[in-house]
Amino acid sequence: MRCRPILFSACEWGVQDPARWPASTVANSWRIANDIGPPASWDNLFRIINQLVPITQFAGPGGFNDLDLLEVGNTGLTAAEQQTHSAFWAAAKSPLFISTDLTDPSAQTLSILQNQRIIAVNQDSLEKSIAFKRRYTNDNDVWAGPLSDGSTVVVVINWQNSTRNLTLALADVGFSSATATDLILPREAHYLVR
Repeated sequence: MRCRPILFSACEWGVQDPARWPASTVANSWRIANDIGPPASWDNLFRIINQLVPITQFAGPGGFNDLDLLEVGNTGLTAAEQQTHSAFWAAAKSPLFISTDLTDPSAQTLSILQNQRIIAVNQDSLEKSIAFKRRYTNDNDVWAGPLSDGSTVVVVINWQNSTRNLTLALADVGFSSATATDLILPREAHYLVR
């Protein structure tokens, strides 16, 4: 008889606060919130991200907060929102379960889902989630967490409904200087850090 490794995912939509049971004693991942859709929406992403704030520390090697399915390629989110959705889920170490029709995906969908830099953050051997660092109310959030090579992944979420430049205050993530690499658009990025 051959044994096969499995991933056991507990799903009760976060109703009984599984991160604090701790669910990690019985499952590899646990849903933390109601469904993201259908259809997915920016409001639902905001809700799920807020529900993650107090429980990031309960995730770690072998046990992860499950933020729900990746809605990349479905209706309800703009391309930029889908990139944010994918990058945040990856950095939070949520399981990356794809929830879209992959029989005829758009080039944009494939570009987001196949971003090897973002996938590498999710699969980093340290298995540590990003944690909430700062909210500039009605403007942007700053999240950060360690990676196994000693670097830090930072996610800045623009809560405004417009494309704009944001400044990352390095003190928000515990640094006074840094070298930055954009994992989504590495060749097109311009950085302003202070």
